[in-house]
Amino acid sequence: MKNHRFMYLSIMLCVSFTLSIQAQPNHQVTWNKEAKSPTLNASEKALLLNFLAESNAALLQTIQTTSKALWNKKPSTQEWSMGQCLNHLLTAEQLLLQKVKKILQTPANNKQDLRTKDAWLISKVADRGVKVKTPLNDAPPPMSQSAGIDMLKKSRKALKAFLADDTLPLRNHFGKSPYGPADAYQILLVLATHSHRHHQQMLEVLRTLQKNK
Repeated sequence: MKNHRFMYLSIMLCVSFTLSIQAQPNHQVTWNKEAKSPTLNASEKALLLNFLAESNAALLQTIQTTSKALWNKKPSTQEWSMGQCLNHLLTAEQLLLQKVKKILQTPANNKQDLRTKDAWLISKVADRGVKVKTPLNDAPPPMSQSAGIDMLKKSRKALKAFLADDTLPLRNHFGKSPYGPADAYQILLVLATHSHRHHQQMLEVLRTLQKNK
């Protein structure tokens, strides 16, 4: 549990730092006369990779240490089991990576700049108090722990391979996020933070089940 708290604090510290250097009222779109680099700088890439590494470690720990008896139990008929939460977040990871790849096939826009929305977007997705209607199955089927580990490894392997290309123009290709327009890099931030969000949900489910034993 200590590792989970450390992961959450690490993400929030990254958000706070990014906010301090990216503050802009109302997160409005900036139109630049001179185009900035469409590729990621070292800090942007490190932020994303750290999010993914920390969530990967935390998810694996939770999956491997939860008893089979609790894995598919629901706190109530209106709530998801841990297996359902995992299915949802891993399905979302695959779909969001596909979305980014499609966005990169659209025409580049070197004048639009949404960089100042990075930290705001992370904080919105991470906040479990902000409810968003999921475009995915409202009641995802449960996923076994072994299947979840396999799918998580495949998902993160695909992400790592994709991000190994430092020439990806992730900053000048745009699409939609649940919170409005976003560049391709920001969709990847949504992916990473969404996984953290639903890992927190899994931990909430586990605490409730253990309390009600």
